[in-house]
Amino acid sequence: MQNGRGSIHDIETPGKEIYLGISRSIYPEWDGWNIIDCRKNGSINRCVLNFYKSFWDSFNGDTLLSQESATDLFIKAIDRGDHSMVVEGEQQCGYWN
Repeated sequence: MQNGRGSIHDIETPGKEIYLGISRSIYPEWDGWNIIDCRKNGSINRCVLNFYKSFWDSFNGDTLLSQESATDLFIKAIDRGDHSMVVEGEQQCGYWN
């Protein structure tokens, strides 16, 4: 791509955000806008925290009595890219025995 300038503003369409040729008004669902918004707001660390918190919350990590089990499920969820660790959490905590 020759014309992608890396800018989030385009001179030809004032007020419209464009990043490397991707227009927010045409492609508002592009995943990259979340990253750009976090960087613009200086809140990239909060975005990363929210990313990991979504995995923790997927199996209610705060409610588990065993920190070891909670940490194990958290790592497995991230490694698998899976937000549905509830069944495995129930098995690990003995709900299915």
